Amino acid sequence: MNTEDLTVYETARGRTYKLLADCYHVPDAATHERIVALLEALQSACPAAAADVAGLKSALENKFDPDPLKVEYAKLFVGPFSIAAPPYGSVYLESPRQLMGDTTQDALRRYRAAGLEIARDFKDAPDHITVELEFMSFLIFKAIEASSNSNAEEKVHYLETQKSFFENHLGAWVLEFVDAVVKSAETAFYQNLAKTTAAFLKKDGKAISAVLASEQFRREKHAETDSR
Repeated sequence: MNTEDLTVYETARGRTYKLLADCYHVPDAATHERIVALLEALQSACPAAAADVAGLKSALENKFDPDPLKVEYAKLFVGPFSIAAPPYGSVYLESPRQLMGDTTQDALRRYRAAGLEIARDFKDAPDHITVELEFMSFLIFKAIEASSNSNAEEKVHYLETQKSFFENHLGAWVLEFVDAVVKSAETAFYQNLAKTTAAFLKKDGKAISAVLASEQFRREKHAETDSR
């Protein structure tokens, strides 16, 4: 893959993470527009997931009303009495399962190490799926920026940070989460959103590992080490 094609692919990866994050917010009038954009991004980032997004898009083709989806959203992710698919990493990574565990604090430390803070108007836990997906998007675009500036050291850093965060956080729990969504969702929208998320993340975890194992990455890391 040449440099131009790689930039297109990495940009599609970053957009996909951000758009998936947006889709796990409370549905609103812009939800249909996000799905159209997600389908476009996945055609480059993960064509295998595009079929599920097409099903997601077709579920919204008629006159779009977000209110039924809001009911489903509350049932799946909010409560109040029980949550069918808790959207928090610590629920799946902690033993016993709990909110705001050590893994939550570790995720927060990683955000801060990257120079980020949780937005003041975000009232949920730092390991909510929307936050973790957005963080991956941020890391991807920082790697793209470093590459465009010919900054091998920063590019290596952001690629390695992607792999570490994916393996220890998002990739370690999200497949169990999406299984819970598929089993509990009554709408085609959330069933297809979960399937899309699973297909993309399965592919992307392998893609990150492949990049870090590539000859080009080893050359860049060697150059970074020599420059110190």
